[in-house]
Amino acid sequence: MVSTPNPNELIDTLEEFLKEDLKSRQKELKEIESQLNEIEKYRQLKAKKDIGSALKTVDNLRTVGTSSTSVNDGYEHDSIESSHGNTTTGPSGTTRARLKSPKPKPKDVYSLDKAKQFFLMAETRNEKVELIYTLFRCKILQKCVIYCKSLENVENLTESLVAEGIRAENLIHKNSKQRQKVIEDINAKRLPLDALLTVRRIDGLRNIRQYIMYDLPTRDPYIKKVGSKSENCGEYMVINLVTKDEYKTLCSFSKYFDTRVLPMNIQLFPGHSEE
Repeated sequence: MVSTPNPNELIDTLEEFLKEDLKSRQKELKEIESQLNEIEKYRQLKAKKDIGSALKTVDNLRTVGTSSTSVNDGYEHDSIESSHGNTTTGPSGTTRARLKSPKPKPKDVYSLDKAKQFFLMAETRNEKVELIYTLFRCKILQKCVIYCKSLENVENLTESLVAEGIRAENLIHKNSKQRQKVIEDINAKRLPLDALLTVRRIDGLRNIRQYIMYDLPTRDPYIKKVGSKSENCGEYMVINLVTKDEYKTLCSFSKYFDTRVLPMNIQLFPGHSEE
């Protein structure tokens, strides 16, 4: 039997996540304050022409800057580079740190504006597989892409779906030419398919508007997999199958990307039956 999310459990989980998020932000604020203090100290020493002490302050600022980017939020931050081989020389012969050119954040490249995002709770992999069966049985899913974290999960899930009569295909053992052929066949409707399973993002698909996140990745891979690069993209559906811990992570994604992820009640769809 597939259970619907308990509102009380969701509220408790969200409250726990927000408390943890608050602690993390308070720590970040302290680190920012420390950086500002080092900057003010540097300016005072520079005004006194105490170059040696000023450069030590820059080194301290590097250390603080590096530690402040170690927050585990799913994004790889750029930090200030070491002065060894990464410095520039000023007119007076002094050296100063050279910063890395910031890479564009995935949320600036991909968009979730056209994505209708939902979630279903499942505490085990077996429950996630049963949910996928139910989604197909209820006709919620017709043709979709399913993202997994590992090749093993892709293989196992493909076998399970095929055993249930679901026309599933995966791309994990195909080279680039073979992958492109599968995509072209799907677009031309030459390949009868219910589910295409993969680990990495698939570009070029035109006839698929449903995506399943079987394993919830970290933040940036999430938007890279299900985000759209085009403003002219039509609406599409993303269904996240999440455990209680993954739900907290999904809440943080929703907050960071400023989007809504709603619970899905599959009992409201025709074809659902209590087993």
